[in-house]
Amino acid sequence: MAMPDSLTWQSISGRMRITRPAYRDCLFVCKRLRPQDRAEVLATHWTDDANELAQPIAFNQQELSWCILGMDGEPIALLGANELWPGMWAPWAMATPRFAEIGWALTRFVKRTMIPRMVELGFNRAECRTLESNVDAQRWLERLGAVRESENPRVGKNNETFYTYVFYPENCSHALRPGR
Repeated sequence: MAMPDSLTWQSISGRMRITRPAYRDCLFVCKRLRPQDRAEVLATHWTDDANELAQPIAFNQQELSWCILGMDGEPIALLGANELWPGMWAPWAMATPRFAEIGWALTRFVKRTMIPRMVELGFNRAECRTLESNVDAQRWLERLGAVRESENPRVGKNNETFYTYVFYPENCSHALRPGR
């Protein structure tokens, strides 16, 4: 089952629109990243040019790739998961300072739509890395059901430490209960 090109998601705390990532929206987010997301992204990329950061997201052919917009149409976040090889996934996300407006709704979307779709597609492991100082990302990953697996010193291009977070289908089952 393919994901629709656009949908509106509502939760108690707010509404957001979810679309496939268009280049202009990706560029908008990449130019306005939250400081902690900017530090994390730039620590693992060859460039700090927003155009070069936006292109691979916008032209990503993976099914699980979205742009999250506020109800006013302004892009707020980019989110997805790339299947690296059968069963192995790499979830990712980045956002502008408006993330707090859609955080709860996006959490529910990930728990009720993205993770179940990864399960349908047969994931056995999904891992992502977060910069040691990005505590907000670490809390969000744990809320989604990820487990911190390791500390990885000197992963960033300037010797930054990252943590590896891992999702397994069995860790996510508690996150999929109705009402959460």
